[in-house]
Amino acid sequence: MKEATTQKEFDELSKSGEWFYVTKGDWLARDSAHVVARDSAHVVARDSAHVEARDSAHVVAWDSAHVEARDSAHVVAWD
Repeated sequence: MKEATTQKEFDELSKSGEWFYVTKGDWLARDSAHVVARDSAHVVARDSAHVEARDSAHVVAWDSAHVEARDSAHVVAWD
């Protein structure tokens, strides 16, 4: 599984439809992104994005985003 280290890489990997991960920083997952958020990553999920939150990651979900939380991950859901 690949890691995104910039928002540009994140956006490119999102378009691939394959799962990828982030470990720190702030990210915006849109459309059909498939992301694993690890460690201290903070992800905002919109549209039909799928995010798996692990460790102490923080995810805010909007629209029809799908989030799976594990460990001590924190999820806030809207709409």
